[in-house]
Amino acid sequence: MSSSAEAIITDFVFKDGVDVIIGPLFSQVAKEFSSLAETYEVPMLLPLANADSLDLYNNIVFQLNPAFG
Repeated sequence: MSSSAEAIITDFVFKDGVDVIIGPLFSQVAKEFSSLAETYEVPMLLPLANADSLDLYNNIVFQLNPAFG
């Protein structure tokens, strides 16, 4: 996980007080953010990400574009 992903989510949650995160758009970046969303218990909606593993083990991450499988 990159330190920039952690800094972005931390700012969203603690500075801005967000209730939900929309994005990131693509699967590779979403993988980094999904574990942080789970840790901070902030729902994350993924508009275009379609990797099978993104919402399988994360109860608070939701894919709007279903996986091909």
